[in-house]
Amino acid sequence: MRGYVAVQGEAGWLDREAAEVFWYVEWFVPQWVSRPNFPRKLAPEHYEQAFDDLRDLAILLFVGNESHATRQEQTP
Repeated sequence: MRGYVAVQGEAGWLDREAAEVFWYVEWFVPQWVSRPNFPRKLAPEHYEQAFDDLRDLAILLFVGNESHATRQEQTP
């Protein structure tokens, strides 16, 4: 996903199929992992970071700017 973002970010467009996949993955992964029967082998922080990374990639693709988390860190 990161590689696609790096290449497509410079192109200035995103094909519909890729957009649908990114939208679905960004929504689906946190929902699936949050299920009570999901086998959690890593610390909760690992999953939260992965969710943040997915969200940041989606924001970069669909909005075209830095993530909310990055902007929040830079705010005094």
